[in-house]
Amino acid sequence: MLIINATIPYWRDTPHLLTDYAIYIENGVIQAIGPTEVLIYTYRDVARLDAFSQWVLAGNICAHTHFHHALIADMLHEDEIPHAERWLSHALDRDALYWSAILCAMDAIKRGTTTLFNFHTSPTELEGSLETIANALKLIGIRGVLTYSANNTSRLSSKINAHAENERFIQIAKQYDRVRSGAKIENKSVYMPRPFFNHPQHFRLNGIVDKSLTIGAERGKYDMWEEWRSAHHQLRQIEHITPEDILNMGIANNAELLMQVFPNQKFGDISEGMTADLIFVDYQPRLPVYPENIAWHLLYGMESWMVDTTIIGGEVVMRHRHLMALDERDILRQVRPQAQKVWERFNALKQLGR
Repeated sequence: MLIINATIPYWRDTPHLLTDYAIYIENGVIQAIGPTEVLIYTYRDVARLDAFSQWVLAGNICAHTHFHHALIADMLHEDEIPHAERWLSHALDRDALYWSAILCAMDAIKRGTTTLFNFHTSPTELEGSLETIANALKLIGIRGVLTYSANNTSRLSSKINAHAENERFIQIAKQYDRVRSGAKIENKSVYMPRPFFNHPQHFRLNGIVDKSLTIGAERGKYDMWEEWRSAHHQLRQIEHITPEDILNMGIANNAELLMQVFPNQKFGDISEGMTADLIFVDYQPRLPVYPENIAWHLLYGMESWMVDTTIIGGEVVMRHRHLMALDERDILRQVRPQAQKVWERFNALKQLGR
């Protein structure tokens, strides 16, 4: 596939903006980047995908989330979600696991997020739960990293063997192209999303901002630009934090985390040899774009609703905001009854105090 007429921003090292460029993708990997007028002759027999001068970026990565929160998040204030985990995790059944993953994957793709790190807990549906979620992600086509959360398990029930489920899924995950286990990942620096941390002291390391932070999202809504801006607002209360610092956390650090589970692939940038997880953003700048302000445009100018096209592993999974695999309205029709059942069980458990 040859992407043509792309605008490609680079914010690290030597910031600059490439216009009317092309990106050649083969076997899910970026093989060549150059002016459109050059590459259309070099790869004249290759199928083309027109970016129409939209900004082409590496797909966003969400480093921490909980899919099952999506089924009731709209019915709770964000401050209530951490305290609701006990009842919510016990209210899940197999169908709820599957459709919450479908819902989150759909939302992520529409908002330009191509990878989700999901930390899961379902005491009543333990064995095989990660495989159920993986099958949902495979159907949508998104990249996922799945872990049964041992931290939540120790708090909720001593009877649950999270380790066994993680070990089982490590073997099963080998059959998936875009899904891996996250059980062996070493990541001690996670910026938890807004519903969990509202105070900047959580982000300090030896009194200063921990710039090895990765950034996640919550509530089944994967607007990573909003999460980056929230992180910027929080962290600048501690010290001077630049947009480049935030992009380094949300893009570069998250990509390094992803490469722990996809060690033979590269993410987080647009260059030759990178995995073709890409998004087209229909961004029309209000202000001139200079090397000095590219990071500001990326952080504060863009919005998730501007995402037009999402590509994962070289496969177009959304084009002109239409999902390629499933019908969005049909998904929502399937999800609503599941959310209703979970909400009813959640309230019953909460009233019983279990």
